Amino acid sequence: MKLKKSLLYIFSLIGLTAFTCDDEKRPDYKVSVDDTVTIELNYTAGTGYSWFWVNQNEVTHLDSVNVEYEYNNQFVGGSGTMKWQFKGKSKGYDTLTFVYKRPWEDTAIEEKLFVVKVK
Repeated sequence: MKLKKSLLYIFSLIGLTAFTCDDEKRPDYKVSVDDTVTIELNYTAGTGYSWFWVNQNEVTHLDSVNVEYEYNNQFVGGSGTMKWQFKGKSKGYDTLTFVYKRPWEDTAIEEKLFVVKVK
């Protein structure tokens, strides 16, 4: 019985270690210092919803350099893409958090997190 508990404990620790290391090894994006990375988020203009970057104060290895709106068609209120550009400023990992909401509402209907490694 003690052997089963010990093995369960060891495998739990291995699983926990693999999970925490895996987050750092598999970023969504990689960028070098002084290079830029673009994150694209789809939206529909006519709904009033837009993407907002909400954790600017927590990001230390990236600088925001540009935000563009690109419309996918010529219909008023149609779909589009918001393109956020970030420049690597120092080596490390940052998580960028975006929420999809209307500016006059407090509640987001979607949230996206992106881990970026600056190398």
